[in-house]
Amino acid sequence: MRDIVHKLPRIGNFGIGIKLTIVLAAFGVLASGLTGYYSYNATRGILVKEVGHDLLLSTQVLGRRFTVAAGEIANDALYMARVPGARSVLTAPAALQSRFKNELAEQFRTMLSVHPEYFQVRLISASRNGIELVRVDRDGTHLQRVEGLDLQEKAHYPYVFESLKLAEGQVHYSRIFINHEAGAHAGLNKPTLQVATPVVGTGGKALGVIVINVDLDRLFELLKKDLSSDFLLYLTNQQGDFLIHPDHAKAFGFEQGRRFLVQDEFKAVTPMVETGADSAMIRTHADSPGREVIGSFVHIPFGKASGRMFVILGLTVPLEKVLEGTETVGQNTAQIVIGFSLLAILLSILVARAFLSPLAQLVAAVRRFSETHELGSLPTRRNDELGLLARSFSQMQEHILAHLDEINQHRNAMEHKATHDDLTGAPNRAMFLDLLQLAIAGARRSGDQLALLFVDLDHFKQVNDTYGHAAGDAALVEVAARLRQTVRENDIVGRLSGDEFVVLIQRVENDGQVGIVAQKIIDAMQVPVDYQGHALGIGVSIGISLFPRDGESVEELLVNADAAMYHSKRNGRNMFNFYS
Repeated sequence: MRDIVHKLPRIGNFGIGIKLTIVLAAFGVLASGLTGYYSYNATRGILVKEVGHDLLLSTQVLGRRFTVAAGEIANDALYMARVPGARSVLTAPAALQSRFKNELAEQFRTMLSVHPEYFQVRLISASRNGIELVRVDRDGTHLQRVEGLDLQEKAHYPYVFESLKLAEGQVHYSRIFINHEAGAHAGLNKPTLQVATPVVGTGGKALGVIVINVDLDRLFELLKKDLSSDFLLYLTNQQGDFLIHPDHAKAFGFEQGRRFLVQDEFKAVTPMVETGADSAMIRTHADSPGREVIGSFVHIPFGKASGRMFVILGLTVPLEKVLEGTETVGQNTAQIVIGFSLLAILLSILVARAFLSPLAQLVAAVRRFSETHELGSLPTRRNDELGLLARSFSQMQEHILAHLDEINQHRNAMEHKATHDDLTGAPNRAMFLDLLQLAIAGARRSGDQLALLFVDLDHFKQVNDTYGHAAGDAALVEVAARLRQTVRENDIVGRLSGDEFVVLIQRVENDGQVGIVAQKIIDAMQVPVDYQGHALGIGVSIGISLFPRDGESVEELLVNADAAMYHSKRNGRNMFNFYS
């Protein structure tokens, strides 16, 4: 090398060969450093963007779960208001009331045992200043029935006198508050939502109120159990006051004369409070100085169809947690930069010009990968150091793609969990209603008929009471499987809630065709379900509504099919009826 340099022309004190070598070596080191820095920062940007999308999806899924949970609480309250025992307690002679109260209390106990987020269920009379007639509280790990002089008068509470104004089937949602009500046991000083509905007599007059008290802390623990523990949960009311905050001192501050507002802590959420925007993404410093977080907030209406009641739900995660996966990428990038720099210094002496072409190829491949996530052409077949560098870049790209694939798989799993029933795998209520809406739109364009079958299990409660909820779950799974086997492949079987299923039959020609399908379903359920040597007898009552004859909207078809199903139950069960 010294001989070669000596043969080159000399300019000043240094030969042009040395200067060219220094320039090329400096260029190689600078290029490798910039390439490594660009690649590392592009990787961080990709991960932050993908996690941001995943976080928004997780927040929307959690919000949908909250909406569904609020609806299920309302359904539980409506169910309790309709059981014969509730009305019997309010109307039966005094000599018989004790037996009816005991039976209703046992039903309350069952509901509390199934729903750990409920901490109190009550039947309150419309008379005698709103005296509690039947009340079961959660007290630690025990369920306690409150009786005698411990029962209180509640007529002055909004959840009583507001609910008494409602018609049968309507539900009152309270504002979310800290429960200071005496005798609340497990719910004392907890963020609480009260759901109430009237118990209506034969004349249409409200005789009393069923009230379910829900512990929101426990409810959200159940709703976010699938989320990472690094996710921090926020919940605010319509004005932006925190109801749930990682720092408990900031929750319900307005009850102590202080206000902690989400729009003060996260400026990007301000339009959601002031103008009702649907969602907001944030990236800001929070919780402690210098700790950057990213997160998403969504607008969640609940309680009233008008949407006037809503909460703002948010999830945040520290940016350092998001970027933990880039540490290995950073180390690999640093090693590549160091190796590439040494290689550039060594090779620039003899192969400076030959080096520029593959370097440009590497830079182009990295830039293309950062913009399109596509693997570019790299000189990986070379057997020299440049080939080793290209293979290292290729390994780094594959590592990033694998990480992105893992994020996408997690997102797909969250989407499936949000739209399908965990027990039976059938589309859940929200998903089925979306599919029904699409089918109606298609049928309206094509002029086809649709049939909606509302399938309710007969005597399902006896299975749960006799053999336990595990047997009931096994029966529900078998019922869903038989329904799918009975209908055509393009028909849809969904589970609304509890023991209620729905079947959408598309391209219906006449009532007789639908009647044949309904009878096949009834016949399929005649075979008892085998559970641990026990034969579980499950029958079904079916109600049928047709589009467009019986309704042109999702709500009309569902309500009319439900009405037809109740007609089947009243006429002996294990049969089907068309809506008339």
